Amino acid sequence: MKLRGRIPVEPLSDAQWERIERRVLERERELPGPAATPQRGRRWPVLAGAGLGLMLAAAAVVLWVALRPAPRAVQPALTRVVTPAGGAPTRVVIGDAEIDVAPGSEANLRVTPTGDITVELVHGRVDCDVAHRPGRPRFDVVAGDVDVVVVGTRFAVARADAGEVMVEVTRGKVRVESPRGSIAVAAGERVTIGAMGMIAGRADSGGGQAGTDPSTNPSTNPSTNPSTNPSTSTNPSMSTNTNPTGDGGSGPVASAEPRPRKPDPRKLALADAVVLRQTKPDDAGRKLRQLSLGSDAVAASALYELAHLSLFRLRAPYAALAAAREYQRRFPTGPDAADALWIRIEAHLDANDHAAAREAAASYLERFPAGAKAARAQAVRDLE
Repeated sequence: MKLRGRIPVEPLSDAQWERIERRVLERERELPGPAATPQRGRRWPVLAGAGLGLMLAAAAVVLWVALRPAPRAVQPALTRVVTPAGGAPTRVVIGDAEIDVAPGSEANLRVTPTGDITVELVHGRVDCDVAHRPGRPRFDVVAGDVDVVVVGTRFAVARADAGEVMVEVTRGKVRVESPRGSIAVAAGERVTIGAMGMIAGRADSGGGQAGTDPSTNPSTNPSTNPSTNPSTSTNPSMSTNTNPTGDGGSGPVASAEPRPRKPDPRKLALADAVVLRQTKPDDAGRKLRQLSLGSDAVAASALYELAHLSLFRLRAPYAALAAAREYQRRFPTGPDAADALWIRIEAHLDANDHAAAREAAASYLERFPAGAKAARAQAVRDLE
């Protein structure tokens, strides 16, 4: 049913319609409208100011760098040691190196900020006891134009007033470099560098005592002072004398002085490999492995150096273990037997095998109770 026409509706006047319209409009204005979009302010003045500030700061930094005073170069620490004649040697200890400046000798000791040690022998003699150098600062002795580079050894360098230099090694090895040539000198060997060139031989050869200082007593070591004993000089024109022969006759006879030995190329190669491991350990390892083939002293030293290099430079404990075990098998009484066993201890620890490390430490204490690493072996053996 439709209601249209059945419900009476009172017609509205014009005034009523105007009143209703006015109220509707007022109500509409009271309702919240859509949020007004804020106008974006002008940002370029702020950005320009920030950019100008950054430019001024950069200019200030450039000006400071340009005008600041240059840093002062750090000079090596220098110590001058003079030991009076007739007194006791002067001992200087620098880190793991001991230097004894003999009576009547003078030396300048320089230590760089990086720890490198240079002993400049002015005259006389120095005796040095230096630990193995892998991973350690450089140590060398300079006597005139002769440079003795240390691998790790006990040795002596003597310099006569006439400029003749003698190098004698009692343990380990050194490399001697001079304008006259380069040579590796091992334990029990001596080399003399003078006007006649480089003369190599055993430390006890030439009729003099081992360790004789040519600067203080050249007459007791004719092999290192050719100017005082021409009959034993290595100069071919002076290699004979006119002493009577055994059968009563006279005439030139050959000198009893042995001819100088040529440098052993394997020893030179070993010294080169040891020096090379500081900058190119991989190449040094390959050279040491090749030199370790054989049964001579060079092979033994190369094998030990390979074990040391593998552990402390290449950080390869299992390779170090293999080389150390091979050394013990091939050279059980070699000069580095104790240190090879010590490398086994450290390699086992590096490989986190504490049981094997304790076993190796016990073996070290049993075989070398007074060894240089006995305290370390004792500490490892007592590990829980």
